[in-house]
Amino acid sequence: MIAAGLWVVSNVGYYQLVAAFVLNSGYDDAPVLFAAYYLAWAAITGWIFRRLIELPPEIRTVT
Repeated sequence: MIAAGLWVVSNVGYYQLVAAFVLNSGYDDAPVLFAAYYLAWAAITGWIFRRLIELPPEIRTVT
């Protein structure tokens, strides 16, 4: 459920950025902006799931 929530928030943020910068095609108009945006989301997601990432492979389970 956490992953779905992160995806929804990042998706909404994408469209807000497109609207805020008045971009016609998003990625094509500002590739560096969106690369930085999704890199930041990757860092946030890594931080949120850091405990799961740090566990040994035989213990990693999500319930």
